[in-house]
Amino acid sequence: MQCDVIGGVVFRRGRGEFIDVQIEREIAADKAEIDRLDSEYKQAVGEAKTKLKVKVDAARKRYESEENYWSRESMRFNATETLRSN
Repeated sequence: MQCDVIGGVVFRRGRGEFIDVQIEREIAADKAEIDRLDSEYKQAVGEAKTKLKVKVDAARKRYESEENYWSRESMRFNATETLRSN
């Protein structure tokens, strides 16, 4: 079934633009998780605080790892696109 027959609209994006949006969403979600855990950590006491510290540290490490990964992937993709356009 064609999209226009049922009144739909197709929005198209280039692969690079889509990837950039996806990366921004994932980074924002990771930052929100870290903020939430930090807030809980500040209010926690005793053993709960110790457990939350482990979670906060793990979330930060995961965030930094993903950010580094996406940075490398973005540079690799941009380099590939530049070579293709030349």
